[in-house]
Amino acid sequence: MEEVYSTLTDKMSEGKSSPYEALQYLQSFVARKKKSVGKDNMGLTIFFGADLLAQRKAFNYVGELLDWYIDSDLFDIETSLQRIEELLKKFTPEDAEPVAQCIYAPLHQKVVKGMTKENRNDLQTRLVKLDAIFADVFQKTKKWSNAYKTVLRLGDIERAATILNDWAKDAFKYEKPLFYAR
Repeated sequence: MEEVYSTLTDKMSEGKSSPYEALQYLQSFVARKKKSVGKDNMGLTIFFGADLLAQRKAFNYVGELLDWYIDSDLFDIETSLQRIEELLKKFTPEDAEPVAQCIYAPLHQKVVKGMTKENRNDLQTRLVKLDAIFADVFQKTKKWSNAYKTVLRLGDIERAATILNDWAKDAFKYEKPLFYAR
């Protein structure tokens, strides 16, 4: 794996490519090497590439990369949820927001489709942890609609009420009663 990481670091570095070109290189690298490197190692490679893109402050491309990964046949629910959680915890809410916007819906769909009787409780627990991170990110970045939906999914009605109040203050400063009437 050291050779793979070295190659990616070299090809995806700031002076050698734009963030978009780095993303494209990583995706083509994964497509070419997935059989020889193995599924779990490809997951590690993708998250290594996400870290490289994050170092370049290309968080929208991190989101695109993870969205692509979630839709691929390489995505392993068991290990990837933990890796996504760890990755998002490294970022500030402002940095995590474009990533969260990109992966929130496809990640939930993939996890729900991948649930079985055996893994249901574990996946639900992991998804709740991720939803808590998503809710914090959306609330702190004032993405009110997403924050509200996420908090409702968590079942935190008091927090949902706080978000609605903050949303009304922020978005409808002089029309707060109309906001609630709608």
